[in-house]
This record gives sequence, C-alpha cells and structure tokens, in this order.
Amino acid sequence: MIDAEISKSVQVEVAVGVASYEQLVQDLEEQWETDEGIAELLDVEFARHLAAQEEWPEVTDCDRLTAAFRDLDVAGITAREHFSCCQRCGVDEITEQGVDRGYVFYHFQDVRSAAAEGGGVCLSYTPEQKIGEEIAATLRRHGLEVDWDGSTEARIEVRMTWQRRRHGRLAAHPSRAERPAAELRAIYDDGPMEPMTLQGCLDELMRMRPIEGNFMVFQAPSGVSFQVMWNKGPTLWGEWPDPSVKGSRGRNLSLQEAREMITILAREGRSAAEDLGGTEFTPW
Repeated sequence: MIDAEISKSVQVEVAVGVASYEQLVQDLEEQWETDEGIAELLDVEFARHLAAQEEWPEVTDCDRLTAAFRDLDVAGITAREHFSCCQRCGVDEITEQGVDRGYVFYHFQDVRSAAAEGGGVCLSYTPEQKIGEEIAATLRRHGLEVDWDGSTEARIEVRMTWQRRRHGRLAAHPSRAERPAAELRAIYDDGPMEPMTLQGCLDELMRMRPIEGNFMVFQAPSGVSFQVMWNKGPTLWGEWPDPSVKGSRGRNLSLQEAREMITILAREGRSAAEDLGGTEFTPW
C-alpha cells in the first residue's frame, strides 16, 4: 500500500511538469527507497494530468509566466524557471553563468510548493529597485497578479494557478493508448525528432531558454522545415533550409513572429519566408 505522503509527492512531481515518466520513476524510487507501486501510481497520475489539461484555458498562468520571462530575457534580465535547488544556490549559479542587467528566477522548492497547492511562486531577483520594478511591470503586462511591496529585501510573489502542460516525451507513459494528432515533427531540448501537436511546439518554443546555441527544428508532413536558434543578445534566428537551392533563407525574429511561422508551417505545410519579408539567403 502506497502511503499518503508518497502519493502526494507523485501528484506534485507530475504537476511540476519538467521530468519524464522514466525519470520520475527513478527519482521517486530513490527518494522513497522503494519500487513498490510507484511506477503504477505515476502511470495513473500521468493519465489524470493529461486528461485535466485538455480542460484548461487556452492560455494558462504558467504560459503567461513563461512569456513574461522571455520578454525579460530579451530586455537583458536573465530569467530562469525551475532553476536550481534553492535560493542561495540559484543566486550563486545564475551569477556564475553571467548576467547582463540583472536576473530573476524561481527554484525547485518554489515550483513544488506551487504545484502542491496549485498556487503561485515567489521570485528571486537582482536586489535593485529598478530591476524589481521592471520585473513586476512585465509580469503585470502579461496579465499576472503581483504582490510586492517594493522592498528589495522581499521576494516578488506571483499569484497564479499552477497549470503546466505536458507534451511529447514529457507526456509519454505506459498506459497511454494514443498520442494526439501531430501536425509537425520537432527536435527540441536536445532530443530526437518526434511527432508534436502545434500547441506543443509553441509551448516548447517559449520554454526554450535563450542561451546561445539552443535550437529547435520543425518539419511538416510536406517535408518543409523551419528552424530557430538563440544567438548572443539574446536574439532569435529563424530560417527555412531548402535543399533544392542548396541554402537557407532567414532572419532574426521576435518570438511572436516565430510562433506565426510555426503556425503557418503546421496549418499550411509551407515556408512563410516570403510572408515574413526581409530574409536573407545563405548558401550551403
């Protein structure tokens, strides 16, 4: 019999939404020093989570938080979700990596608390008034409720409902009968190319950290491909490789433009380079 504490930890880790079924089986069996019933319980919880997310709003608070963090990244404030084990380690790690104007993050203890209670997260940030104000303003612009008294000694609290969707291999579990119909195939997070829904592709695009060299590839059933990569800045480069002309056409994009290009690829199976305009040709 699985006790209530183990059952709760299974629910929380599935809701956190960042580890695969296989990884969670390994982690939780090590944590609780037992392999009795954990894999089966995870399988049930994955199924429950995937059914629940079908009823969620099209844009969740987790989506809003991720979008706000990407805006902060582009503005020079390094923004990281579920980053490091705790606040002290997170501050050390993010400053060691190097930041431009400042940083903001929430750590794994924060996200587990949010997932357990279905609520919000507290953010750690560069302890400067202007940085805190910019972070709070960006969060509010994305429709999130912020609780912060303006003191740099206080963390910024984001009041939200924790709903993080699982897609692709993060949604896989043993009893899953079938995947949703996939509009595209995608490479993301250094994994293999796999079938993905349009929603999954758009979510993974937003979740990809703007670190130089991070990339994604999207391919339609027609064979047309579109790929994006973060460069220094950070700036996002998008291009359409075309073997027939031995080259690719592309330019720097906003995240919104990249989302539009992926949507056209999924729905129409074609390159949208001409729609976008301003692209340049790079021979191979």
